[in-house]
Amino acid sequence: MMGVIKGKIGNSGRITGKIKNPESVSEKEIRFANHYEFPTIGNSECLYVAVDEDITYRYDDIKHMYIMLSNTDYDQLNNKPRIEDKELEGELSLEDIGIEPITSAELAAMWN
Repeated sequence: MMGVIKGKIGNSGRITGKIKNPESVSEKEIRFANHYEFPTIGNSECLYVAVDEDITYRYDDIKHMYIMLSNTDYDQLNNKPRIEDKELEGELSLEDIGIEPITSAELAAMWN
């Protein structure tokens, strides 16, 4: 825990006082051989390290998934954006990802 300590050191050598604005997160690092060994539901106060990838993750309680913290290489990202089974990478046309363009008349008909 980190914060600002306001107080005094007494004759006994003990610090007395208060901690102002303590951080609420106490991070614990847990190491696994790979990210497949992470628990299904993690702890948001822990850092998870996949040793084989040398990548650190944090569990997000709201999204219920692990978020990669220590890698910015797109090729190594989990959960890359996709449409159906086509990963969105590079310059793709609508046809490349299986979407057929519609005419103005078809679009107008959707709203009538």
